[in-house]
Amino acid sequence: FAEALKLGTALGISEEVLCQTLLGGPAAAPFLKLKQQKLLNREFSPQFPLEWAHKDLHLAGVTAYEQNVALPLLHTTKELYAQAKEAGFGEEDLSAVYRVFLKDK
Repeated sequence: FAEALKLGTALGISEEVLCQTLLGGPAAAPFLKLKQQKLLNREFSPQFPLEWAHKDLHLAGVTAYEQNVALPLLHTTKELYAQAKEAGFGEEDLSAVYRVFLKDK
């Protein structure tokens, strides 16, 4: 979702219009609708800290490895969350991963 927002804004579409479009369809995850205001308002007080999400992604990756299951997108996502933690966003809400893509972090 964060990547879709980044691409859309690079094309000149406002975040508000993107959220309305991406979250208004039948395939939209209800979870993302809960994060919409955090993204638009850049208000990332933690509901679920980013560092906890990163830990959970790591544990899921370890479990997948132990079961010989390839989850390449999980590992890519985990690395994105690692970048966000390195940038100092670990104690913010997991939606703060969007800040990795922002110029005005």
